[in-house]
Amino acid sequence: YCEFYYRFNGDGNNVCSSDVGAASVTGGTFTGTGKMGNALSLSGSNQYATASDSGTDLDYEGAAWTFETWIYVEDLSHSNAIFFVGDGDSSEDTGEFGIGILDTGQLQVDDDGTQKSTTSTTPITADDTWYHIAVTHDENGGNSHTDFYVNNERIQEVDGVNLNDNPSDDTIWFGQSPYHDDFEGMIDDMRFLTYEKRAFGGGVMMKKVNPSVDK
Repeated sequence: YCEFYYRFNGDGNNVCSSDVGAASVTGGTFTGTGKMGNALSLSGSNQYATASDSGTDLDYEGAAWTFETWIYVEDLSHSNAIFFVGDGDSSEDTGEFGIGILDTGQLQVDDDGTQKSTTSTTPITADDTWYHIAVTHDENGGNSHTDFYVNNERIQEVDGVNLNDNPSDDTIWFGQSPYHDDFEGMIDDMRFLTYEKRAFGGGVMMKKVNPSVDK
């Protein structure tokens, strides 16, 4: 099931679900030259987009899911927030969840006010470059299996990363979170799926692979 799919192609419409509303932009635009058509363009200074979950909260505890998007970071000298679910009060609270990039180029998942998992390598290495990133999760019999992908390559898998409560707030933030600095660049083709994808090619699932085999 597709919880949301934002193409950001001139607007913030969610094209796959009625549970999550359209994205509303603050300060930025939906007119950047994106990877596929337009993109959400943000300056890195209090520009972001938000959407409301009018159905059930995004269930990332005890469930399989996939988050994926295209990103074009213009400045890697600071961290960059990509996706966040929470109240947006600038503090890291219980029941909040975020995905972002550190100033080292590492992908990071944060939950419940703490860092949960960060890639040991630095897969995001260059400014002004498009990257397809994905984070997948499978409860895996209680072992909570998380994978990180960049440009269709699985760069790391982590077991035992226990994601806690469902989001405590129904607001979804794109490009801003209390865990990372505001995003500077463009975000395109963002999706949240309620199953685990295991192969990516330009944002499209190509085939199933053996989850015990990297890359």
